[in-house]
Amino acid sequence: MTRGRRGILAGAIVTAVVATVVVVTVRHHSSSSASASAFPLEDRGSWRALPPPPLSPRADPLAVWTGHEVIFLGGASKPCPPFINCDMPLTPTSEVTTFDEKTDGAAYDVATGTWRRLAGPPTRVGLETVVYAGGHVLVVDDRGRTWDYDVERDSWTRFRSRWDARDGVSAAGGRIYAMSSYDRSGGYVVSYRPSTSTWSRYPVDRLRPRLEGSVVATSQGPVLMGIYKRRAPYHHLPSTVVADAWTGHAWRRLPLTPQLDREYTWTGHRLVDPVQGTRYHGGSDAWPHRYPEGGALDPATGRWTALPAVWQSAEIRYADPTPGWDVDTLDRGTGPRFVVQGEVYDDDTGSAWLLPRPAGSPPYFASGVWAGGRLVVLGGASFDGQHQTGVSRRAWVYTP
Repeated sequence: MTRGRRGILAGAIVTAVVATVVVVTVRHHSSSSASASAFPLEDRGSWRALPPPPLSPRADPLAVWTGHEVIFLGGASKPCPPFINCDMPLTPTSEVTTFDEKTDGAAYDVATGTWRRLAGPPTRVGLETVVYAGGHVLVVDDRGRTWDYDVERDSWTRFRSRWDARDGVSAAGGRIYAMSSYDRSGGYVVSYRPSTSTWSRYPVDRLRPRLEGSVVATSQGPVLMGIYKRRAPYHHLPSTVVADAWTGHAWRRLPLTPQLDREYTWTGHRLVDPVQGTRYHGGSDAWPHRYPEGGALDPATGRWTALPAVWQSAEIRYADPTPGWDVDTLDRGTGPRFVVQGEVYDDDTGSAWLLPRPAGSPPYFASGVWAGGRLVVLGGASFDGQHQTGVSRRAWVYTP
């Protein structure tokens, strides 16, 4: 969402060498193909323009796939320009005015090719996070409040959550997982099943060394991803990703991965963090070799796998032009495919290619989600330097 991107852009400028999953989705946006000829990947697939959605022009809306429809919510008609720090001291209400943030939405039916306008959530502040499970879309707004959208009834209600959305919310297997808001020091996991309106609470993870991180939903149960909470007693170990998986009876510590980034997404088969590149481990306990940023982890076996070499070699350096269309999809995983810096990665086949940009599309802040093997994209903005020259309401569908 808009506010999240403003903070991320600021971090990208100050600490460009640290590449988190979300940073790479927004820091390079360019329609230039100047570097494409020397790029190891080639583009493939085709775009088809969709009928105009019943929404005003906007950039960076939230997107989620229900298995039947693609739902777009919110966005901003005055997004922060690329590479500018817009993380200003604004209240959530004043942000709505400054960036003209929206709270309405629309749904696109992939089977019929038609749009329907949705009832808007009863909130006057921007929308930050969206997840789908069991016929319900749950949205967290700028004030940390959660709203429940019943897809069948086209209605919204205030949702009294038992989690702290600042620690991340994810869904898989019809359940939504997050960290409890009642015990941040202990950090136990809660899950909610919207189809039955039931909650579950998992025991506190007391494995040693203690883990500091967040929960990732899988259809096999929750997985805690992070690093060791206290470094001093474990200075001889690198600060790479540690994972504790729920076995159904207890937490189990998986083998230490060699990976630095920890923004995994469940693909239905394994946890994948499709960040490109490697870097030296930093800090006072730096190790004299490089570690991969991303990778894939099977929580059932504990086996970690490096991403294909063709994907790693396609890394774009900070401020380099992106040869493909860098649509934001990473935090909206619904399957094996991801878009990162204008490149598509398919974890099922281990293949990668450039995402071509459709004619007439804006180069910045378009949002999309994979829906049944195709990518549905909406909106975006154009800039001349830091001056906004347009904002779009057009939509497209991409077939690889």
